[in-house]
Amino acid sequence: MPLRFDLRLDQYHTPPWLAEQIVARWWRVFARRRVLEPSAGGGVLVDALFDRLPDARVTAIEMDRRWVRRLRRDQRERIERGAVRVIAGDYLRLPPLPPHDIVFANPPFTDGLDTAHLRRMVDEVGEFVAVLRLAAWAGRERRECVWSRGRMLHHAILEGRPRFSGMQGTPRHEFAVTHFARSDLVRGRRAAEPEWWDVP
Repeated sequence: MPLRFDLRLDQYHTPPWLAEQIVARWWRVFARRRVLEPSAGGGVLVDALFDRLPDARVTAIEMDRRWVRRLRRDQRERIERGAVRVIAGDYLRLPPLPPHDIVFANPPFTDGLDTAHLRRMVDEVGEFVAVLRLAAWAGRERRECVWSRGRMLHHAILEGRPRFSGMQGTPRHEFAVTHFARSDLVRGRRAAEPEWWDVP
């Protein structure tokens, strides 16, 4: 039986085509690295990684226990061989996590949650690939806590508005996918030229 989405928890899950496209185009970003997925939902980003990188190592965090149970069921084989760890909890309230190399995320985007997620991702890990509203670049707080501290290494603006699982229609926001890293991790690397990706 399909799980119902709880929009009070900002559950707008990544469409599979977008997760697959990110990994297909930027798979080298994730190869041989410990990946953190801080709002895993049904595991679409996790599955996209393993479809391309069968030796991936992923920690998946989810706060909705219904989706945690689904994740643990669907990822059972990967959990048993140590490739996936599933943590039940709110990423923003968890104690410091073991080291990871990169975050792969579609963070919640209402009530300032995107800023809070971005801040923790940058502070603790330092590098992320995330599906973000274009509005995530606006505002002094985001500029000071994120964008002034590093650079975009890849940046893809979505041409059209993607339909997220759980969304009752097309969102009014415009989105992009950004690969960002803190300055201390990317010395000598050039900032990205933007790409444009069509939304099917």
